[in-house]
Amino acid sequence: MYFFRFLQYFEADKNIGPKVTMISRMLNDLKFFLLILLVFILSFGVTYQANLYPNAPQEWSVLQDVLYHPYWQMYGELFLENKEGKDPSEDLGTCTKNETLWRSGEKERCPEKSFLVVLLMAVFLLLTNVLLLNLLIAMFSDTVKKVHENSEKEWRFHRFSLVYEYYNRPFLFPPLNILDYFVKIIQWCCNNNESTSDNKKDTSFREKLSKKEQKQLSQFERNAMEEYMRSKLTLEKDKTDKKIQTTDKRVDRVNEKVDEIKDKVYHLWWRHQKLNDR
Repeated sequence: MYFFRFLQYFEADKNIGPKVTMISRMLNDLKFFLLILLVFILSFGVTYQANLYPNAPQEWSVLQDVLYHPYWQMYGELFLENKEGKDPSEDLGTCTKNETLWRSGEKERCPEKSFLVVLLMAVFLLLTNVLLLNLLIAMFSDTVKKVHENSEKEWRFHRFSLVYEYYNRPFLFPPLNILDYFVKIIQWCCNNNESTSDNKKDTSFREKLSKKEQKQLSQFERNAMEEYMRSKLTLEKDKTDKKIQTTDKRVDRVNEKVDEIKDKVYHLWWRHQKLNDR
């Protein structure tokens, strides 16, 4: 399980990072899908068990059969020899319908023959392999689409989180990491003894900002928002101008058509007048 930690390092890569995010989001989708699938498995599993082995004793093995058979049927293991039922004569006496024998454990119990079980199995396979499987694919596709649309933001966020997490961690493994702490103590003592100049650039991560820095950050956010709104208004204005130009062209074409129609009407009227004069 330790090697799963390597996925965290992959998140810092621009190409692989979004894929790791997709996997984590898809696992979350799979969690909700399994809850829906569990309802179907329990529903059909209980029905199988009640029809194949009526009046079975209440044991943990019954619950195992309820979950075991429907689950593996989704992967192609149909257990047809069990679902179609058996007679003791057909199975060479390896199973029995004698309640005394199968309750004592001397022989296995023969499943009852029931057409309803085969019909329910067909319905179960149709629902799980067609309906639920396509539902899961649709959920995965929607998740992949959402992550892909914000892939760059996701990558930047996870990269920052990774750098921030390991920024103050020792670079040596235990027990040698104690040397790193000694180095940090010496650096801290040296920094306290030296006077820090105002123009010195601080590259450390900040969890709390001073009032001056908060004011600068607010001003930066305000300027960024104004720039964004300005670019958005400019884009909308360009779209409006383009629509106006398109409308003008259409109006010009309509006017040309109207002029052509007027000329044709005038020509027909002139010919009509000429014929009347004759």
